[in-house]
Amino acid sequence: MAPIQSHQLRHQAFVDRLRYAVPSHDGLEWDQYDTPRASYIVVEHDGRCAAVCRLVPTTAPYMLEELFPQLLPYAPPKSADIWEATRIAVDAALPAPARDAALRALIVGVQRFGLENGIRHFLGLMPVAIFKRTLVRNGVTVRILDAAAQPIDGIATAAGEILVDPATVERLAPSMAVAA
Repeated sequence: MAPIQSHQLRHQAFVDRLRYAVPSHDGLEWDQYDTPRASYIVVEHDGRCAAVCRLVPTTAPYMLEELFPQLLPYAPPKSADIWEATRIAVDAALPAPARDAALRALIVGVQRFGLENGIRHFLGLMPVAIFKRTLVRNGVTVRILDAAAQPIDGIATAAGEILVDPATVERLAPSMAVAA
């Protein structure tokens, strides 16, 4: 799978489907946080990118810190054990069972990355309903900072602290095989 596919999937999710006004060109979405400091978790299905998440250490510039600090009820952290997890996308064209499995595999991949790199928690930014539908529903421990939630494009959006927890991996890993 070509790495460029993850930027194509992000374009489909954020530009085509959600109509976000974010940097894109020729069907690819990227922004100023796609730097060598970023790491990516990519899930494949049939040789194509089925899901992606970008991880950025908070010791580098990151989106919540620079663009949405008002969504944090405290000063944006700069800590080696706190990273930002953003640009989470799952291929909407996949059948529902494959989408669900890709999401679980993405969650497990992000959690494993956190465990392997001494990360305590990730900061995320998304609509409150998406936090609940994607992460909380799958048993991820998330502290949604909804006291500071604000409408972005008319949708209640919040930051959240996504706990890195080996129990999440143990619970989800057996169910993450991508179904057809």
